[in-house]
Amino acid sequence: MASMRVMHLLVVLLTGLGACSAVPEAQTVRALRFRQFVYLSETDQRFGGGQWQDCLYLPDARLLCQVAWCFELLGPDGRPARSGQPGSLREFSRLHVRPARIEEELAARPQGSPEGQRPPEEIRIEASLAREIIALAEITEQHWAMSERLASRCISAGAIGDRDSAIRRDF
Repeated sequence: MASMRVMHLLVVLLTGLGACSAVPEAQTVRALRFRQFVYLSETDQRFGGGQWQDCLYLPDARLLCQVAWCFELLGPDGRPARSGQPGSLREFSRLHVRPARIEEELAARPQGSPEGQRPPEEIRIEASLAREIIALAEITEQHWAMSERLASRCISAGAIGDRDSAIRRDF
């Protein structure tokens, strides 16, 4: 079912983009840019924290994109450092893409702030970028579906992941 939804998204957007070899790569498609208020942790949500982040919405594909800035500590060998190991900080960004409805996203913004009342800005992005975003959405959906399926298999096989070992109990 999930792959059917992704295939539908691909067909809708690629049809709208005219994705054939005769279409120049420089063609652009419509997108909406706006800011969304996001909580970075449960503490933010409980105690009024959070921050505004830029969002890109592809209306034809109904996909929402956000850039997340990430940090990781790398050990001397360039791999993620273990606890207590010296290391260096690496900063990088990741694009998160998920299905969304623009109406719901805009309604979820704090309406009492000027930012929450600002309408989305209509922009144009390269069609090739839109196609790559759609591909990322498909891969992400496949990743999460496979992750859930393999977790169930690992638990059923008694290999790892029984419920008692997976639930945090230190709070």
